[in-house]
Amino acid sequence: VSSFGGRSYAFNVAYGVQKAALDRLASDMAVQLKQYNIDTVSLYPGVVRTEGNIQALRAGTWEEATGGMDLENNGETVRFSGRAIVHLMDSTNGSLEWIG
Repeated sequence: VSSFGGRSYAFNVAYGVQKAALDRLASDMAVQLKQYNIDTVSLYPGVVRTEGNIQALRAGTWEEATGGMDLENNGETVRFSGRAIVHLMDSTNGSLEWIG
């Protein structure tokens, strides 16, 4: 799971580098796996209300770390991304196969 943090600063250097690497991994895998009709996805959820993000909000460090993103009113649940993947798998009329 990637995020906007792969393209712009968020939280810290390690977070951004890790997210950028995930994006590159998905992109390069798509090139190599195309011949086998295997697609890759780099999922970009919005702001997610994870335990860590809620803890940062309560500790007062959220605004500085994110530039003030609205976690309370615009944060997604952690289940939202899972539902998106299920819908993607369902909407292909069986042409996608879950492998891991």
